Amino acid sequence: TSYRMNAPKGRNDSEGESAEGEAENEEESEDSEDVSESIPNKGNVEARNVTSRELPPCVKPQKDLEEQDALYKQQLHALRQRGKEKIIIKEDPAKKKKRRRRRCIGVNLINCKYESVRRATRRYGLKEVGEDEEWILYWTDTSVSHEKVVEMKRFQKINHFPGMSEICRKDLLARNLNRMLKLFPKEYNIFPRTWCLPADFGDFQAYSRMKKPKTYICKPDCGCQGRGIFITRNLKEIKHGDRLICQQYISKPFLIDGFKFDLRVYVLVTSCDPFRIYIYNEGLARFATSKYNEPSNSNLDDICMHLTNYAINKHSKN
Repeated sequence: TSYRMNAPKGRNDSEGESAEGEAENEEESEDSEDVSESIPNKGNVEARNVTSRELPPCVKPQKDLEEQDALYKQQLHALRQRGKEKIIIKEDPAKKKKRRRRRCIGVNLINCKYESVRRATRRYGLKEVGEDEEWILYWTDTSVSHEKVVEMKRFQKINHFPGMSEICRKDLLARNLNRMLKLFPKEYNIFPRTWCLPADFGDFQAYSRMKKPKTYICKPDCGCQGRGIFITRNLKEIKHGDRLICQQYISKPFLIDGFKFDLRVYVLVTSCDPFRIYIYNEGLARFATSKYNEPSNSNLDDICMHLTNYAINKHSKN
């Protein structure tokens, strides 16, 4: 009541109450200051205790981290500057090394008539060259002489071995098979009786007289695509001077759905010593276009039944 009485004029009751509250607050703050002076700050004690302990190795003060970060940036900047200097040195035209051009592989196709070989050459980035130019691969359709192989360099390759004609020509293959049959009768009993005419004409005549009438198939000694092949039972159709390969006809061959066929397995021989052969996954089967019947005088001329050559059967009505 005394406080209200001593209040200055012009103030209302609310102002007096606020002034009274401010006075009380001032008294409380003075009391708290006295207490804080007498009791040390608990938070400061805890902070002093933490800093006085040793920090674990994984925890580093903020100041050390900032110093390491600044040092890392300085080293990174120095490395970048060195890298720029190195790049400038490499781009110096006086010391710049010449780049080696990619060497193109030359292929000699002078003795090749097949367009498929040329397409494969272009597809794999090879270059077709002439006889006087340097070549890596020599592709030919004919046999290779020993002189050609002797002239070759170590890095050059060719698609035929010398002497391949000994097994590619029908007459030479028949002669070599007969020689091996005499030396190894069990291992080479894999082909029908064969005669090379006119050299074996006497032996052929003697064999024909001893046996019952047989069917024979005759082929030109160096023909292909079924040209000149005929089947006969009459020995008079075979003249003495003809250059033919005569074989005893197999009258009971293997059949698929009643048709004759032949099966070819392709291999790649890359070396003779050591002997190295690669077998292709895919092969070739050729079929006759007329169902097979055992040979008789009435069907000996039906070449689409006896032969499997594509060049012949592509003209068949079947």
